[in-house]
Amino acid sequence: MRPPGFEPGQRAREERILKLLLEKPRTFNEILTALELSRSTCYRTIKKLLDDGLIKKSPGKPAFYSITAEGKAILNQPEVNKARVHNIKVVCHVFEINLHRVAELGREVKLNNWTAYYIDLAEICQKRGISELNATVQINDADNRTAVLHLPEFYASSRNEAAKIVHNTFNKVRRVLQLEGIILDEDWIDVDFIYGEFAFETDEPIDPGTEIRLGRKAKDMQGKETKQEARVWVDESKGKREIETNDSDYWQDQLLMPVRVAEVKDDVEKVKSEIEETKADLKQIKYAILDESTAANQTYRNLLILHDALAENIAKHIKMTDNVASTAGEMAKALKELNKHYRLFFIGQVLLYVLLTVIILKEVIT
Repeated sequence: MRPPGFEPGQRAREERILKLLLEKPRTFNEILTALELSRSTCYRTIKKLLDDGLIKKSPGKPAFYSITAEGKAILNQPEVNKARVHNIKVVCHVFEINLHRVAELGREVKLNNWTAYYIDLAEICQKRGISELNATVQINDADNRTAVLHLPEFYASSRNEAAKIVHNTFNKVRRVLQLEGIILDEDWIDVDFIYGEFAFETDEPIDPGTEIRLGRKAKDMQGKETKQEARVWVDESKGKREIETNDSDYWQDQLLMPVRVAEVKDDVEKVKSEIEETKADLKQIKYAILDESTAANQTYRNLLILHDALAENIAKHIKMTDNVASTAGEMAKALKELNKHYRLFFIGQVLLYVLLTVIILKEVIT
């Protein structure tokens, strides 16, 4: 039992649920019972995991929750790769800032049609004695005032993990800018997109400089489409051969490939097992059909005997019907002939009566 008043953090609760679902899919009540959380806390944590794509919910009632490939990657399961995330730029729209303070702290650079100021946050952190933050803020004083946050590189095992790291760093940047009096409003910034490049080490004998265009727009770290074309290239600038990309979808697929391959292997093994079970069932059915002693087989044989007898009886009736039809035809023909002769006899009788009448009349008149 948890001691009274003890409430683990959000990250710890998420990890506990992911580890629980790694064993097997479970219902909400099973998760609730196993982790001994309050119903509202359990619901909020599960909803967060669903929104992040780390777990999924099955249709029907009761619904079962299961861990996704992304969830397994978060837990750093064996064979999950990590990518070097670098050249990170968080592009934002700026609302309320102290531009005079920006000009004091920043290094001014004249660009095409506007002025940019670069503020090194590492120097500010060092002066203030706070934890070092190796990041640079670029404030662009143009018609549409924007800010570009250049963040330090890091390693991540999923897009979701990378987005969380960027989010945490972004909050630190915002705090430093608040301390320096640059931010005048809590809602000083609106994130447009998070650009990043993702690198994987490779032993493949591919020439550096090799580039492939994916024929679509690149996705940023939030999964949003950017204006840049999605590309994959090979680079050795870090002293080792790496495959790099500016597309987070491609990066995500490469990161999760071992996990998905393992899932496919598990699915194949399940299918093989089901096929073997089906073969065994069919074998039993075959033996049952061939077994003459079974009641079903005897019933089938009786039906065959009855069928043969009925067919023979029908054949006899068909032959009898043919005979009756033939006899009836002969009788009709004879009646037709008889009727013909009867008409001739009747006509003869009439003519005879007419002749006798004429003779009688003749005698009477004479």
